[in-house]
Amino acid sequence: MERPYTYKISFFFLFLFLTLLQISCVKRNDDYIEFTYGLSMNPEFPRAGIKIKSDNYVYYCEEIINLGDKDFVNNQTGKYKFYKSEQKIEFSKYKALVIKNFSEKIHKNYISIADATYEQIDFKLDSQKVKQGFFSIQLNPNQEKVQNEIWELKNRLKFKPIDSIYFNQERLQEKLPEPPALNN
Repeated sequence: MERPYTYKISFFFLFLFLTLLQISCVKRNDDYIEFTYGLSMNPEFPRAGIKIKSDNYVYYCEEIINLGDKDFVNNQTGKYKFYKSEQKIEFSKYKALVIKNFSEKIHKNYISIADATYEQIDFKLDSQKVKQGFFSIQLNPNQEKVQNEIWELKNRLKFKPIDSIYFNQERLQEKLPEPPALNN
């Protein structure tokens, strides 16, 4: 003879199993679009990044510049302030623009660009993941328009400081090469 509480325990474990199964099958949407740029020829110009996530918020980071250096040699600190927009945006709009304009490789005309700032786009949209560096002169007019529209969000939206958020570090932590030793 089975005891009545055995059914309750069996039902509880069945319910727990089904709940865990359902939670593990839920697809987490972590799509994002990110633009970053690295060192500029102007030592007072900070490295920065902007990211739009599928949570419909815009995130921004900007390097803290050491303006106390009179030699303009070591203004880059590699330390950043991070911000999150107070308003939401329509992620699907920017997702469509980026897929339409950046899914193919950026046409690189491999010209020597001595004083340009190297930039990068990273995005994960649906199953497509792209990471590509470029100089702004290598973008076609549509790509340039999309990039400018995304960067313009920094000026259009209100932001509040946050502790941190992950940005790709390739552009944000790039360093100038060490100069060759002087031989006298």
